[in-house]
Amino acid sequence: MFVGDVVAFPSGFKISVTTFGRLNYFRFRPEHDGPGPGPGPDLTGGVLRFGVGFGDGSKVTDAWDLNQPHGDGSRVLMSTASGGGNRRYGHHFWCEPLPPPGMMRFVCEWPAVGIPESEVVLDAQVILDAAAKAVPIWERDVDLPDDSP
Repeated sequence: MFVGDVVAFPSGFKISVTTFGRLNYFRFRPEHDGPGPGPGPDLTGGVLRFGVGFGDGSKVTDAWDLNQPHGDGSRVLMSTASGGGNRRYGHHFWCEPLPPPGMMRFVCEWPAVGIPESEVVLDAQVILDAAAKAVPIWERDVDLPDDSP
């Protein structure tokens, strides 16, 4: 797992994660019908599992539910996009609200493609400092409700 970038906003932060698997995920998907060795290993339940642990002991995992409530102060982690090919796959997440001070742990696991539980540790202060410097692009949008990440 490689945490490529974290982008801070006043209400939360975006995380870009790249995973590198031992197996070619696309070649070995059960529904695979292109050239190659066929269906290969069973990928039942083979989705990426990703979560973030925070300095206060709280944690959040990707719920894969774009309809989950957000903006109400409860901690949310949502997958916003993903894509890739061969053995490299990019994943993008939105997390809100901003993290509490302390060390954060980004943890992922994707057994279906040979990625054991892996973690990256980051001091949340980097995100908090960047969020404090964020400015709106359009001043007239400052008080508009944000109903999407």
